[in-house]
Amino acid sequence: MHKAIQRFAIILACVSVGGVPVTAAKSAKSAASVKVAVADMVAARQAAMLMSAANLGSIKALIDSGAGADKLGFPVAGLASWASALTGLFPKGSASSNSRALPAVWSDWVGFAAEGQKYSDAAKGLQAAVKGGDKAAISAAFDGVRGSCKSCHDKYQAPPPAMPAVK
Repeated sequence: MHKAIQRFAIILACVSVGGVPVTAAKSAKSAASVKVAVADMVAARQAAMLMSAANLGSIKALIDSGAGADKLGFPVAGLASWASALTGLFPKGSASSNSRALPAVWSDWVGFAAEGQKYSDAAKGLQAAVKGGDKAAISAAFDGVRGSCKSCHDKYQAPPPAMPAVK
């Protein structure tokens, strides 16, 4: 897992993904092109999805515990940052049999990007609710984030493989 997180960090440092050459701005005046192997791209987005799920779980636990908005700022900011970068980790040519991303991600890019934007907007809405400090608004905004995740996963992610029967 450590290697996947390391790959994720490298790829996120290059976010502005357009193909599986990845273009990353080194400064406002120059850019470098980097080749990223499909396996690394898939590992990066899988690691990011795991971190997103863990972050959502911790945010939910904080909300359920009645924690104040001051405890939610950091994890919600991380979630909003990830949400705005998500679609960049699905460049054309990065489909893989080692991924649950359905071919519709690329064949219906406009729809997928719209789902990504809904997620980003929902995460920003949660961030705004946290800044406002109203617990009911925070809870409602969190439900909006979860709903945007589910909406995208229902359309663009294959179900998890069946678990083997326990004897």
